[in-house]
Amino acid sequence: MTAATVPAALAAPTRPVGDVRAIGARRVVRVTLGAVAVAHGLVHLMGVSGSVADEQLGTRVLWAAAALAWVTAGLGLATGRRRWWVLGAPALLLSQAAIATSWADAKAGTVANAALLVAVLHGYAVEGPHSLRARYRREAGEAWAQAGPRGLVTEADLAALPPLVAGYLRRTGAVGRPRVAAVRATFSGRMRQGERRPWMSLRGEQVNTYGEHVTRRALFDATLRGVAIDGLHVMADGHATMTIRPAGLLTVVDASGHEMDQGETVTALNDMCFLAPAALLDADVAWHETGGRTVGVEYRLAGRTVRATLVFDEAGDLVDFVSDDRFRSAGPSFVSQRWSTPLGGYRDVAGRRVASQGDARWDGPEGRFPYIELRIDAIEWR
Repeated sequence: MTAATVPAALAAPTRPVGDVRAIGARRVVRVTLGAVAVAHGLVHLMGVSGSVADEQLGTRVLWAAAALAWVTAGLGLATGRRRWWVLGAPALLLSQAAIATSWADAKAGTVANAALLVAVLHGYAVEGPHSLRARYRREAGEAWAQAGPRGLVTEADLAALPPLVAGYLRRTGAVGRPRVAAVRATFSGRMRQGERRPWMSLRGEQVNTYGEHVTRRALFDATLRGVAIDGLHVMADGHATMTIRPAGLLTVVDASGHEMDQGETVTALNDMCFLAPAALLDADVAWHETGGRTVGVEYRLAGRTVRATLVFDEAGDLVDFVSDDRFRSAGPSFVSQRWSTPLGGYRDVAGRRVASQGDARWDGPEGRFPYIELRIDAIEWR
């Protein structure tokens, strides 16, 4: 396995990468709630003082346990620990039980518990075992672990490729290194749902596997006006789904079907060309030399064929990917529309050359519409 974290020079943004205020708002809310939980826990220490009579020892232990649980959970929340709610749930029960022993004097603590209950439920919704994030970590982790080592890429492997594609694979450092069985990347940037819609900050991670089982799983964490929106794209066994849940609670999009299957197949080909070009050697592809600095490619997967045009610059880097086989969401339906992903900012990472940033654009009757701007923050291959 070759693993590398992208150098600081690559990760440095060269353009806006999201709504900084939205990201900051989420952080402020998290830290504020964490501070409330810690303060709430410290208040519980008042219940520990008093008589040392044996009959009150159990009550004092209850107050102390609640204090410890809330302080620990609050620190976890404030520092961004994703499983802080595992301590927050018992802290709620311990706290409310302690309050019940001194209801007349401590009932005001129920208000704080009610507010923190919402935070605990939200934490469970976005990070619990049934969340999109947990599903991604489980399935992507299994796919990554099952991607085994493969043989080295040689010059002989490039002989049948169009000269532009062969040159690109050489330039990306494929020759002399293992064939790619899987790639994992983390990214950040921004996206929007329409030309007049606001940009949302975006962070995410994806794992793609190649060979006998071609899969793609991508988790998106977007922020719009301070609200977290989780999205999960899954392509496996020839079929694709997209699920969107604002605040991790309610599923507002649960897309599947022919358009999703074909669209994700195009995206998988795009990822292969962009993130793991050595995997093209083992893919079911057919090349068509179109002249100039472009090459056509057909990719067959699960009985489906998609097409794209690859555009290279004078140096031999892939600078654009254009396909007419993707579908743009138009309310409750989909429309076929040209899709392109200009690439740039090439850097060397662990001996492989990879673009550090890219856009996604629709080309429709109203003109070109860029809707995603991303930069790669870290990448590793297996």
